[in-house]
Amino acid sequence: MSPIVTTEAGFLEQLKRFEGFARHMYLDTRANVTIGTGLLLASADAAVAADLGFTERQTGAPATDAAVRNDYDAVAGAPPARYPPSQYLPYTDLVASLAALNDELAARVDTARNDARAYDARFDDYPASVRYGLLDLAFNLGRPGLLEYRRLRAALHEGDWASAAEQSYRYGVQDTRNQAIARWIRAATG
Repeated sequence: MSPIVTTEAGFLEQLKRFEGFARHMYLDTRANVTIGTGLLLASADAAVAADLGFTERQTGAPATDAAVRNDYDAVAGAPPARYPPSQYLPYTDLVASLAALNDELAARVDTARNDARAYDARFDDYPASVRYGLLDLAFNLGRPGLLEYRRLRAALHEGDWASAAEQSYRYGVQDTRNQAIARWIRAATG
């Protein structure tokens, strides 16, 4: 069972557990080439353009654009539905820079935070555990997906944390993640 999250560091740690984290490319649950903490790489060109500081895993030498494309193509052609992401190591020769992946994640969390604020102007006034629960939804769903959760917003505005916890359920994520987010929101009841 994951702890109730009330800090940014705790949130980032849990987000990496929920989304998975790998410095090499892998296929996500929908067979999309992904890296880091759920960063979708839509094409080999996108992998090159992401500027993630790829290096050769064995030597540490900087990777060429061709090597990045080769890794992308190898992972894209690998059998899907393997978990954890380490199952894709045999298909890759490269790793991305940890600093670049962390910077990229921080930027996406900032975008999610802005999406959460656009969804609910009261976002910054909620207890920390509620904010981080809502931030997880925003990270996972994006602004358009989050806007569909009207009952959640109504429960949040009423301070009805139990109902908000129920309304936070998402299809397509692990039950453990849904349960954790519901617990974070319910924790505001004291």
